[in-house]
Order: sequence, then structure tokens, then C-alpha cells
Amino acid sequence: MPEILNEQVLISLQTGVESEIDYIQRIDEIINFLIKLI
Repeated sequence: MPEILNEQVLISLQTGVESEIDYIQRIDEIINFLIKLI
């Protein structure tokens, strides 16, 4: 089990930068959506 968890951590670290960019873009979309609602 620990080995599988370590692999998942390594994969998440490798894709961390891309995920961060996607996360920021999602936040921007949510903010724009909330602004439209107001």
C-alpha cells in the first residue's frame, strides 16, 4: 500500500504545475460567473 501511495504522490508532483494552472483558470471562471450573478 505505501508504494502505491508514493507513486500517486510522484504523479501528482509531476502534474502539479499543470494542475495549478487549471486550478487558477477554474478560479477565474468561478469569479467571472459570480460577478455576472451580482
